[in-house]
Amino acid sequence: MRRAARLLNSVIPNLLIAKTRLRNVADVEGLHLAGLGRRDHPNLPVIITHGSPDPDLEREATSRGMAFIVNPLGNPTFLELVAAVLGERRPPHAMVRQWPRKRVVAPVPARVDTAPAQLIDVSYEGLRLELEDPGETTATVFDVALPDAGVNLTTKRVWRSRASDTEEYWWGMTIVDVNPALAERWRQFVDSIAETAAAPTHR
Repeated sequence: MRRAARLLNSVIPNLLIAKTRLRNVADVEGLHLAGLGRRDHPNLPVIITHGSPDPDLEREATSRGMAFIVNPLGNPTFLELVAAVLGERRPPHAMVRQWPRKRVVAPVPARVDTAPAQLIDVSYEGLRLELEDPGETTATVFDVALPDAGVNLTTKRVWRSRASDTEEYWWGMTIVDVNPALAERWRQFVDSIAETAAAPTHR
């Protein structure tokens, strides 16, 4: 498990296939690994595999937007599922990050318009927030306030994903309409609160 988690920090996978392992409490290992993968790669396609039918596990996987299959090596539909998941979930154009992402060392409160949020990680060009999802909205541009930094940003949401271990959501935002003075203040803030993450290169 630890080796797989380290590997996820060193590559940008096209697909994650995670096998659950029977534990004393629940089959959680594959789902936990998938959550780690989704943390840094929100659009990552995931297939959860299990040795026998398990309706509860399948519901949990599908509720997180993951595919589920039983006995993949002996299942003739496995390769078809792989092709389908890759075709449906892969973004047509991967967005390449210009600056490395930095993980926030301590929680940083934020607001998205009027909704409370928490800063998860940042780069010089964007940020990721955790917040209660407001549901479907046609808006794509949001004002983000970071009181601790004295910074107010205009941002564009580029992706949204459910957090792996809570009922809240992650929003990936790119910063728009930044004047030189604000850009310099934002860089200083990023450098002061964050540590460089291991390897991710996608927003």
